[in-house]
Amino acid sequence: MIRDKPKAFCAYFTMGVAFADAGIYREAIRMWKKVVEIAPDSPEAASARESIDVLRSSWGSRIVREATGPHRDGSAFR
Repeated sequence: MIRDKPKAFCAYFTMGVAFADAGIYREAIRMWKKVVEIAPDSPEAASARESIDVLRSSWGSRIVREATGPHRDGSAFR
């Protein structure tokens, strides 16, 4: 879906939820930041911002800052 329609912000949001449910918080944040970038005024963007804030308060701001860079293996979702 994302490969075919890179502006499909609902897909990014759903992937963020899936990553968060799996405990892969950095990837969740990457996906949610993409939602905010693509559709900043959408309800999904509001939920994404709230979810990022929850992770920030639970895990500290370090996890949020680290989520903006590439993985150690050089890969990244964009």
